[in-house]
Amino acid sequence: MQSTAYDLNMYRPEEPKLREVKSSNKESNSKRSVRKAKGDLLCMGAVLLVLIGGMLFSRVQLNEACSDLNAAKTTLSEVTAENDSLGRELDTKLSEANVEAYVTQNLGMIKLDTSQVQYVSLEKDNLIEVKESEGIMSRIVNAAAEIKAYLGF
Repeated sequence: MQSTAYDLNMYRPEEPKLREVKSSNKESNSKRSVRKAKGDLLCMGAVLLVLIGGMLFSRVQLNEACSDLNAAKTTLSEVTAENDSLGRELDTKLSEANVEAYVTQNLGMIKLDTSQVQYVSLEKDNLIEVKESEGIMSRIVNAAAEIKAYLGF
């Protein structure tokens, strides 16, 4: 019989308990790393796909803007050509020969003869002065000058 007071087994070092490591744990770690690598690859692929899509979208927008610009340039050149053509047509219609022909044919006017021209000679004393019409501001300024002169300033 042994008494607990003299139990020396308590002071003996215990042997460490060995635990069995399952090989499936290593396999699960490698499976996790493979899954993580697949996930990372999938995320990188998604980011790359978004970037490529954005680049394609910007190219499409640029091409549309260029085609709109080319259409506007074409319209501008057509309108400019039409404007030049109409300007030339107007110049030909308003030429002196065309105006004279229209006046003589449609309005019944004729050219003056030299016998119809009378010259008037004016003496030096018989000059007519045409006074320019004054605007409101010049009238006010003149009235103020007259009042100033009247009051002696």
